[in-house]
Amino acid sequence: MCGISAIVEFDDAAGARTARDLAAMHARIAHRGPNGEGFLFVDEKMRVARGETLAPLLEVAPSARVGIAFRWLAVQDLDPAAAQPMAAA
Repeated sequence: MCGISAIVEFDDAAGARTARDLAAMHARIAHRGPNGEGFLFVDEKMRVARGETLAPLLEVAPSARVGIAFRWLAVQDLDPAAAQPMAAA
């Protein structure tokens, strides 16, 4: 069992609210993945900020239009390369 939380926001002034709401949604599904977590934000210029913790991404969040949080349960793949959300170079 893993867990995904996501928000897509169209309001220009919603960035701080997006991060706050995403963090609240993510906290509610802590039981879905105790082995790891990841966050991803995309702003209006399609710039991506990704990290394993939310705190460093909060400076990017005010301009975010999309926020995704993922909880990982390491049942099959224990390798750190399997951490989510995955990104392509």
